[in-house]
Amino acid sequence: MIIGSGGTAIITALQSGSLDYTAAPNVTQSITVTKLPQTLTFGSLPAMKTGDPDYPLTATSSVGLKVRFTSSDVSVALIEGSMTSDSIHVVGVGTTLIAASQQGTDIYAVATPITQTLIVTRGTTDLDELSENATLFYPNPVTDKLTISFAKGMSKAVVSIFSSTGGEMFSKEISGTLSEIDMSSVAPGLYIVKITLPGG
Repeated sequence: MIIGSGGTAIITALQSGSLDYTAAPNVTQSITVTKLPQTLTFGSLPAMKTGDPDYPLTATSSVGLKVRFTSSDVSVALIEGSMTSDSIHVVGVGTTLIAASQQGTDIYAVATPITQTLIVTRGTTDLDELSENATLFYPNPVTDKLTISFAKGMSKAVVSIFSSTGGEMFSKEISGTLSEIDMSSVAPGLYIVKITLPGG
């Protein structure tokens, strides 16, 4: 008897008889062959940020079979790879579960999957650097309050608001990196905001 894979088989013993003997009744027996076990090794994942390069995944099967990876939330991270290697490609901010699995073969049983948590936070972008070095006014259009966020290194200035015809409507010295100006009493229209730093 040659064993090819795991499972259950019915083995039948028979003898067809001869000139002197009649055929013997067939006798059957059931045999169950279990597959060989395998285990996976898959370590914890580092925290990642948007904009990070792809992170190579390393997980191994105790019997050397290729391990498959999946991501529970593809809006956070995708699994990209080939026949020989896989990596994490960050898509967005959030948390996803990266699972390592191995489906087994005719000889080896399915491995117990291992899941690791991947946390992705927001990375620094060119837009972030631009925001740090620019004075921002929002919202636009203004319905109630105008918020002014000073550029990096600025903490005091005179804010003046002019009508579209050039008439000054408001002027005030403000300090701090973030200030609000009440615009609720100003009629709808187009206005110009001027920032004057200390010393002109």
